[in-house]
Amino acid sequence: RELLDSRAHQIYSAKGNSFEDASQFKELFSVFGKAIQEHRQTGFLYKGEPRLVQPYRLIHHHGSWYLAATRKGQLRTYRLFHIQFTHSKHEYSLFIPDCDVIKKVEDDDSIWFGENKKEVILSINNEVAIYFKLRRLVPEQQILKELNNGGLLVSSHINHNMQLLPLV
Repeated sequence: RELLDSRAHQIYSAKGNSFEDASQFKELFSVFGKAIQEHRQTGFLYKGEPRLVQPYRLIHHHGSWYLAATRKGQLRTYRLFHIQFTHSKHEYSLFIPDCDVIKKVEDDDSIWFGENKKEVILSINNEVAIYFKLRRLVPEQQILKELNNGGLLVSSHINHNMQLLPLV
């Protein structure tokens, strides 16, 4: 309740995260939100290339907005910043949502979807081990062993190297 009080800014401050200005995506949120609710395919240009997708969810991840959608049977993410609508009005067909896709979108804590996750074992220096003990810093983080020098062996399951490289 204190955080929501109008005087909270005098006491609390949240820093360290930058976010895209979501107001630039007003039309995208509206169109994709409706398409997701109606289970309707949608088309757009992504980085100048035409795409026809089955949209499942709008996702805010690490300060950026993405559309999780299937294209040609494969679950992908599309950064909203790179999406443009064409001005032609077209009524797209309905689709039946895939329960497996919904589960993947809901269960995965990243935007890197894929079938073949790989396990990565990280050796964490003792000087930063406390940060891995306090919260999850990598996908599906699991502390395997505390080392004699105070370091850690940590397991992570990833679909793409970029899930770890920015942290490393």
